[in-house]
Amino acid sequence: MPVLDDPRREKFCIEVASGRTPAEAYRLIYKTAAKSDNTRNASRLSKENEVSLRIRELQDEQRKRIGVSLDHLLKELNSAYRLGRRSKQAGAMVQATMAKAKLLGFVVDRAEVEGTMRRPLREPSEIKQMSLQDWQEKFQPKVIELKAVGPSGAAKLAKPPAKPVAKQ
Repeated sequence: MPVLDDPRREKFCIEVASGRTPAEAYRLIYKTAAKSDNTRNASRLSKENEVSLRIRELQDEQRKRIGVSLDHLLKELNSAYRLGRRSKQAGAMVQATMAKAKLLGFVVDRAEVEGTMRRPLREPSEIKQMSLQDWQEKFQPKVIELKAVGPSGAAKLAKPPAKPVAKQ
């Protein structure tokens, strides 16, 4: 993939590929002060297809240049595990094992969010999904109007007038 057309986006990709967090890179490149805006905008920018592909490409080039491969990292972690075992350091052994598991994809450090919004139903039914409007009509709390405060200080609830019963 060639260099990105927007120089600020390209610089953002370079900073993230070199090890900065997306929020740090965004603040550095776009010169913004609000931390919450940095995080939100950096997240949005790093998820764009061309930006994420460019970051991945830069990281792959960096790995090739340094000569680090997955096999190389796993060998180092195995030797760290053996060293921890010889020196009876259980923490070092656990850390090496967890790092191997992460590299091999057995452990994921992020929460995965399901894209479909599902709402629980109070009663079993045939409906699999409800629209937001239907859900609000069915489950939204009812509003109770207060009429006035009585002499005892307690609020009286406004009740609808009783319907007269026709006498026969």
